[in-house]
Amino acid sequence: MMEKLIIEVDITHRCNLICRHCNRLCNAENQYAIVRNSLDMDMRHIDYLCREIKSIRKGSIETIRILGGEPLLSKILEPAVQAFELLKDEGYISNINIVTNGTLPIPAYCSPYIVFAPQIVGQMIEDKGRPLTKNEIYSIKNIKHRNITLFPEDIGADYKICDRINICGIHYTVYGFSYTAPCFPCIMAKQSNHKYFLHEFPKDVSMFIRENFKNDVCSLCTYAIENYKMYANEHPEFQTWNYCGTKWKELIFSNKVKYVEPDTSWINKV
Repeated sequence: MMEKLIIEVDITHRCNLICRHCNRLCNAENQYAIVRNSLDMDMRHIDYLCREIKSIRKGSIETIRILGGEPLLSKILEPAVQAFELLKDEGYISNINIVTNGTLPIPAYCSPYIVFAPQIVGQMIEDKGRPLTKNEIYSIKNIKHRNITLFPEDIGADYKICDRINICGIHYTVYGFSYTAPCFPCIMAKQSNHKYFLHEFPKDVSMFIRENFKNDVCSLCTYAIENYKMYANEHPEFQTWNYCGTKWKELIFSNKVKYVEPDTSWINKV
């Protein structure tokens, strides 16, 4: 049911950082043997989203959260913010967030909406009176991030469809809509999972959970492991930069043989 949901808009997958286990795979194309020629949304993606939000009951979407990559690198950020402000003024959404990594100056038009993740980034910026350096950010994020290359069955863990949609919301990229952001690497990196990018605005979240979604997507996903922190504490090697699970190694090898970027032409047809 669509009720007070978040939509996370990856307005760009350009980023000025290389964070370990980034679940947008930013600057990691070679690492995962994927092809990504389409890094940026244009205003067609934003206009389509706005039209669709206006077509459903007010209150269905609580928050638009703009991310990346690094959203401040998007050339359409300002007009996108203006479009979302109109939605907010008309009562279709309640909140706009822009999640930045803390290394870049904040334009004035973004200031009311800036959110830092994790929150300690904002506190450090306030304490230092300046944007943070890349190394300062790495010292936080490279500890916080989960190892996205752990296959649950590699470590004898059960997996299930997670509840991250209640935290992260629906995920929207140049490739379409997906159930929630943690699904992105598992859909993007495995070619047979590209079918799980939805090329229309979801009228209900059940539209994402189709065919063999749990076995195809959740079986690859760290977020499907309910007690991930316990496993990581017992096996600190899981959190090292180079650790890669067996099934993910096989997936990456198959991508090296052949990989085709997911379809981006869908936006021309809606």
